Amino acid sequence: MSQATNHVPDQYNLQKYGNLKVLADYRWCGMHGIGRFAIEVLKRIPNVTPLQTNTPILHPLDPVILSSQLRKVPQQVYFSPGFNPPLRSSIPFSFVLHDLVHLNFPQYRTWKTSLFYNVFVRSTLKHAGAVMTVSQFSKMQLLEWGKLRDEQVVVVGNGVSPDFQPNGSTYQPGYPYFLYVGNHKPHKNVPGMLTGYARSGVADQVRLIMTGSPSANLLELLKTLGIQDKVHFLEAIPDAELPGVYRGATALIYPAYYEGFGLPAAEAMASGLPVLTSSNTAVEEVTAGSAVLVDPHQPDSIAEGIKRILFDTDLRASMRVQGLIASKRYQWDQVAADVLETLKGVVERRYS
Repeated sequence: MSQATNHVPDQYNLQKYGNLKVLADYRWCGMHGIGRFAIEVLKRIPNVTPLQTNTPILHPLDPVILSSQLRKVPQQVYFSPGFNPPLRSSIPFSFVLHDLVHLNFPQYRTWKTSLFYNVFVRSTLKHAGAVMTVSQFSKMQLLEWGKLRDEQVVVVGNGVSPDFQPNGSTYQPGYPYFLYVGNHKPHKNVPGMLTGYARSGVADQVRLIMTGSPSANLLELLKTLGIQDKVHFLEAIPDAELPGVYRGATALIYPAYYEGFGLPAAEAMASGLPVLTSSNTAVEEVTAGSAVLVDPHQPDSIAEGIKRILFDTDLRASMRVQGLIASKRYQWDQVAADVLETLKGVVERRYS
């Protein structure tokens, strides 16, 4: 993805940070959670220089190569919107650890990920001017895992584009539908969600639309559950069309096992869409009491939540109002302002 043009919104007076010279890692920009954060924040930094490197992101030697590169730059501070800090740095630096899913979820806890986090990431935490993250949920995990002091970890949150709003065109496939937005990785609990949807008994009334492409195993599961004709996939949704897909849905179904934030929930709330999600992840924090919470490990709990959200029209109306209020907290301009204020503090502490 190409680098976005810088944008300095007046309401947050980001121009006051224009004297702050930032070197930033644009390799994170892309169509994924960290990628969205990187794009939206980096285009709002008024005086930023892209890191010049041909090293693939998360290359095993990337922290060492970064350390060498940072000895040659005139910028005041290095910033990575993802979890790839330099091993050492001659200039102050800060990076964003969005979550610890690679350590907390068994399928990702390989010797390679353990080595990267425990040798490179954890060893650099105390050298960073600040470690940023996106929720209090993630902050508490970082404080415990990294043995950090509270003031070393700064919550900057996530944002929602103004395109996600209740008014506007809606996707109309010709039937009512629940919506799932996200990838199909193990921590997303897609099999549990589908099992709960099948057990809810409402598939004949409301179908399920999912983003992404189904794997052979997923298609086989749909057949086993008897809902292969009730679940539909939108394999590539242009950014401009996604808000309409949210607006056209009955509810967002998002019972992940683990999330450091859960951006689809915030986008759904901003679109006026009720949310069903898990009771033990950051999404509970993000939805701030406006969602139907379920146990992601219990398909029957998911099924009951789906029925509740479908048949209780008063509940859906209340969730819509509460969700719209909660979503106002998530503005990219505010996230960028918090990032810049953190970087400014990093520089001031280093050179004071």
